[in-house]
Amino acid sequence: DQKNRSQSSSPFATFSAEQIAIALNLQTNSGVLNIDSTQPALNELFFTEDTMSLISSTLVGTCGVNQPRTHLVWDAIWLYLTVSESSDNSAVDKRQLRSQIVGSDKSGTHGNPVDMLATIVNDVVVKKLLGGSADDDNAQSEAPSGRRLAHTRRALALTLIGTMAGIEFVSSLSGRTSLSLDADVLSSVIFQSHVVRNLFVNVISAGASGRQNQGDHTLKPKALGLLNQMIELPLKADKRLAICTALVRCEPQFDGRTRTATVHTLLGLNIATATRGDDESSATQENFTMWNSFVKFLQNRILQASDQGEDDDAVLVENSSSSVSTHEAAALIDIMFNLAKQVSRIGAKEGDDSSEAARAQKDRDSLLQEITSFLLAASFAGQLSDEKPKKKNRKRRKSAGKSVQIADRVSGLDTTIPFETRKVLSSRFFSLLTDSVNSASHASVSNRKEIEMLNVMMYAINECKDLEEHGYSVFPAEIREEDDEGPTCAAIVFELL
Repeated sequence: DQKNRSQSSSPFATFSAEQIAIALNLQTNSGVLNIDSTQPALNELFFTEDTMSLISSTLVGTCGVNQPRTHLVWDAIWLYLTVSESSDNSAVDKRQLRSQIVGSDKSGTHGNPVDMLATIVNDVVVKKLLGGSADDDNAQSEAPSGRRLAHTRRALALTLIGTMAGIEFVSSLSGRTSLSLDADVLSSVIFQSHVVRNLFVNVISAGASGRQNQGDHTLKPKALGLLNQMIELPLKADKRLAICTALVRCEPQFDGRTRTATVHTLLGLNIATATRGDDESSATQENFTMWNSFVKFLQNRILQASDQGEDDDAVLVENSSSSVSTHEAAALIDIMFNLAKQVSRIGAKEGDDSSEAARAQKDRDSLLQEITSFLLAASFAGQLSDEKPKKKNRKRRKSAGKSVQIADRVSGLDTTIPFETRKVLSSRFFSLLTDSVNSASHASVSNRKEIEMLNVMMYAINECKDLEEHGYSVFPAEIREEDDEGPTCAAIVFELL
């Protein structure tokens, strides 16, 4: 209570947006302007997490400025929290977060720009502009009073998110400017689920059923334009991956719901996009690294699938970051399957025997094997057999392959993978095998077609045998007939292919 009383009596609560901008600009440029550091505007750190509640309403009031411009105060805030990356004479001032807020060492207050940025997103964008709560990812945000005001506030929220994502803007203080935030900040702070759902998914999909919304003619084009600008940014792979994981974590069918190719393009799944650039080999290597990380993310989300997701919405709302419904798991499996289909079409050119081409081929095969092993083990690997392996077999057992490692993860889960999810996994497993063999049969290197086709089939068969050698049953016990061991996975693959 004493803290709240001291904040309410603070002069910062009465500051206008212009006064906040001037104070921030003075603190930012105190060294350049050679101003007396004993002045109150310089020796007191007023732009903090604690004082944000006092000035958040003032910042929200700047939504009346005609887009795409923003109020001067936002330009001052970005300069206050960031510093130029380099001193070159570039036409665009590229800025990154400071290691410490200006003036924090003088006042003794610990000023973390990342925490301050999170406070802006949570207190201004989410609570004030969107009228919701960052803790309730799946809830529909209630629009502020006045439909026109609600659209104006959402337009400002879109502009702020676009600016923090790295889209270039013209600052009244620094000219052409773009922010360059770290990948973890983009994923956890900027593109949090509540922001993604209420600024992109709900806005772009509004009116899809035929009912027109008053903000369709302004908010939807702005949201779509922001996504188009974002995929054109020259972002590094880790930042593209961070944005993709954030979008998919909120809505696995993000591209379908928004009718865009945002995730598809950011991942570089277009073959031309994946290999474009002056240094084709390095671009391809970078994409393979990103794809492997994205596949790991999808695997972790799929293994969180729960039967509770379809019928108990309260469970998802309470723990939305860890609970995945069977419907969402199916969408995640499809993303992984489509990624594998795209990657399987990347092959070496006729006569290209370079080390870069060999490395790309090896990376492609490794990624396809990772996805194949996951689909195989997650769908078919059942309970570990109670029978202990014989001593002679124990000596011959090789180290666990990818399928066995995934089966070990599945067996260590607190709950079993739902039957509906396993059905989708098994269906995509056989579809991927067929598609991989078909892609190998159309390989541009003619003398390796048969070898590639056999390698695809033999890998799946060997992984099946590896599972059985390590004590895993082929199918879950509940779907077997009594006293019927059923066919082996290897036999199924042979029969199908």
